Amino acid sequence: VDCSGLIVLSYAELGHPFPASVRTADQITKYSDAAPIARDQLVVGDMIGFSHTPGGYVDHIGVYAGTDAAGHPIMVHAPDVGGVVEETRLDTPYWQGMTWWPIRRTV
Repeated sequence: VDCSGLIVLSYAELGHPFPASVRTADQITKYSDAAPIARDQLVVGDMIGFSHTPGGYVDHIGVYAGTDAAGHPIMVHAPDVGGVVEETRLDTPYWQGMTWWPIRRTV
């Protein structure tokens, strides 16, 4: 699966499917049942969309997973189609250089 596929499949498995018209990271972050939250309000299970430009198209999404054993913030995501789902640190220059779209599903 890709990043948005991971989100769509996970929520469907939890009994909270997205409509068939919501399938991309950009659509998920702008979905009416996904409320924007402040970055410092993230809790485990919240989603984070990422854009290369402020106000731009959200082209990646993951699930906030708290902190690792060393206290670094982490997320679970599918970085590549056909790759493996992985846990990654969010405090690296790569993620810090992106525009974040933290959201919480309200349903």
